[in-house]
Amino acid sequence: MKRGDAAGLLLASLVVMAAGAAAARMALDPKVVIDRDAEWREVCLGCRRAGGTADALAVSRLALVHLHGLSGREATLDLMLSAPASPVALAVARSPEAAPVVEVRLGESPQRIRLNLVSGEHDVDVWLRATSTHGLPMLLQRVVLERAARASDRLLQVLPLGVGLAVLLLLARRLPVGIALAFALASLACAVLAIQALHDPVTLLEFKAAPRQRAQTALVALLAVAALWRPPGRLLAFTTLALAGWLLFLPTARHGLVSDDFLWAREWTLADVASSFVGPEDPAGASNTYYRPLSTLSHATDAWIWGDRVAGYHVTNLVLQALVGAVALLLLERLGLSRRAALLGALAWTAHPMASSAVAWASQRTDLIVSVFYLSSLALLLSPLGARTWPPLVPALLALGSKEIAISLPAVATLAVWLALPGEERKGRLRALAALWALALSYLAWWVYLFPDKALAKLFPDPRKAREPGIGFGRGIADIYTQVFAPLGYERWWNRVAPVDPVRLGVVVAAALLVFLAWRLARNPPRHPWAAATLSVAWPGLVCLPLFGIGLVDVYRLGFLLCFAFAIAAAAAGHALEKRNGRLIPVAAVVVIVWLAPLALEAADEWGPGGFYYEMSLSLTRRGEDWLAVFAPRGRDRFWAEYEAREHVLEAWKLIDPERPTSSTARSPSRDR
Repeated sequence: MKRGDAAGLLLASLVVMAAGAAAARMALDPKVVIDRDAEWREVCLGCRRAGGTADALAVSRLALVHLHGLSGREATLDLMLSAPASPVALAVARSPEAAPVVEVRLGESPQRIRLNLVSGEHDVDVWLRATSTHGLPMLLQRVVLERAARASDRLLQVLPLGVGLAVLLLLARRLPVGIALAFALASLACAVLAIQALHDPVTLLEFKAAPRQRAQTALVALLAVAALWRPPGRLLAFTTLALAGWLLFLPTARHGLVSDDFLWAREWTLADVASSFVGPEDPAGASNTYYRPLSTLSHATDAWIWGDRVAGYHVTNLVLQALVGAVALLLLERLGLSRRAALLGALAWTAHPMASSAVAWASQRTDLIVSVFYLSSLALLLSPLGARTWPPLVPALLALGSKEIAISLPAVATLAVWLALPGEERKGRLRALAALWALALSYLAWWVYLFPDKALAKLFPDPRKAREPGIGFGRGIADIYTQVFAPLGYERWWNRVAPVDPVRLGVVVAAALLVFLAWRLARNPPRHPWAAATLSVAWPGLVCLPLFGIGLVDVYRLGFLLCFAFAIAAAAAGHALEKRNGRLIPVAAVVVIVWLAPLALEAADEWGPGGFYYEMSLSLTRRGEDWLAVFAPRGRDRFWAEYEAREHVLEAWKLIDPERPTSSTARSPSRDR
């Protein structure tokens, strides 16, 4: 190794060591400090910012300090409180009706109130009741949760450092030190997020969500620049996609269950799984009538592996997302795009906000599973193996067994072959295309045989249940295209006043004008990237056709495969940029990630505690007694545990602030998935 390279590697090692030490000290320490710079709203009800005090929170006469999901170890909880205006008598109790465990008189100097938490306590409530005529008589400087550090905790503290150094030393042998350093830091950050989300979620409260999400976005952008600085190897590209997805979505592992998740949270037998191959996906008949044996198998596998460890269900989604990203990269390359352009497109798909539900919502992995096989079939069809007919049929069959949206595969495959392959190669794919169409028709016949009543309802809908004129195909298409190519955040889109944002509708109009130009240019060599651009415009319209049987499409729940169109468009643009100047590719990646990643993180939070979809789903399930009744005992117990945790907060607010509204006015979502 040259002297300059050795010096660079030493400096990079010092950077990784400093980052690892900071993570061990600040993010993974058993001592958790919640102050004004932390997510205090998740910890204190009745607190608010104190206008004249920069380092404390104002506390009302009745307040609740609460922590949930603790490890159950013996610990101490310290509250630093003061009363700047006048001395205040404070009673501290473990419940609103219980006798005080501590009674003190607060003055101007911060006073520490220490409570001991016994082994086995996973949820802690501390009620503060001040005897005062002031509206906000107290100040809370900080809440400190301190647990005894076990050997395993100390090991986990240094684990990210070890991961970062290992990645640095491994990659520095083949890549420039700067690129190796970027991957080392990204790997270190992934390790930190994994430990926080899976082992000790309370540590996530030490930092506000907004700064953490900005750091996540910055790390993904840094990772993209490092990977795209020069043409990457395929393994490095796959690693980039996995790390990018985990950097964005690892915190969703603490989301718990929502909506249909409770239906699948049950005990499974081999007979249950086998029955889904010759009948509906849910052997109990509680779900809507769908044929999805591969999805059912995934739910059962989760139950067998993870049991009651709900975070494991989200880990499965994260692994599937990495696999989907790898398949997307292969398909984009098969469309004739360069490796760097394909990686740019796959990163754009990973960071797209419409992809959030497939990762953040445990049972929405149906979109991930079908996407793996759908894209695999297309990639095989466009490869030399496609001339042998049968290779594309295997993943196509698996896609049809994963979700009904796969029925669109033959139409998309036909267009992809016509656009991406030269004439002599198209002829070699005709048998494979004919086989795909035959397979789709056979699947359709099988589906009608299994569900004749539902098929008749689709063919001859009840006129009394006809949809309003404005909620049909045209509005759905406009809604899909605007969100694919110019996405909003989920809640803002859901609660929009206008059905379709006029500005974003302009994007669709502009895309329509480009179709003709792209088609014209795709007719003559060179076909790329115009062929891919044409496919990107046609993709949402072709893929989404099966969705219109369920009414107006909630694109943020059902649009994962649809928004692959954005990935194709981004890859096509990247291919054109690379031909002009290769250094423009990393710049384009930064622009795309800085644009999309914050929206994706915001959307992912909607499926977690406090998110509008999560809260709405719990409320609707509670009111739908018929829906709740079909849950298996394990699923019902999990639902009530999450619902009671939500109600616990609402009931506390009723005591603290009786005038605070606690009901949601959001629209009701459909149960279709």
